[in-house]
Amino acid sequence: MVPSLPGGGEESRIRVVVVDDHPLLRDAIRMACAPVDSIEIVGEAATGPGAIEACARYTPDVVILDVGLPGLSGFDVARTLKRNGSRTKILVLTGLGDQSALFEARRIGVDAFAEKDLSIMQIPETILDVASGKRASTTQQERRTNQHLASMMRPGTSRSGRPPTRRSVTS
Repeated sequence: MVPSLPGGGEESRIRVVVVDDHPLLRDAIRMACAPVDSIEIVGEAATGPGAIEACARYTPDVVILDVGLPGLSGFDVARTLKRNGSRTKILVLTGLGDQSALFEARRIGVDAFAEKDLSIMQIPETILDVASGKRASTTQQERRTNQHLASMMRPGTSRSGRPPTRRSVTS
């Protein structure tokens, strides 16, 4: 069954911009969303600066944002959107399985985080969840974030979770 928003119709369509430097992934997301009447892909971008331009031009409800973009990282794009007061909900999509990526996404205030091992057929449902205000992330992702936070709280560790380096201070 294809998910959709209650009410249907043109006025309830979720406007989405897809940002990834791989055309294959952008095409796959577009194809996965095509049968869902309540989702409209209004724009695409392949670079960080292109993402900011596409969001300004199309004012999407949701932007699907890759982290590893040429020109400006997805995290930098998210920071810029937040700083500029954009109301666009941000779904970060990454191939990085690293716990600090989810932590950074949370710190910036993105609305959802998904790893690229997510089934492409789950993307429309994730978009609908994000658009309706749900925070989308897996239990495994949350566990990694909690582990990262815990490592930062241990005495003798720096914000990165690594032991601090010695620095000499001279007056």
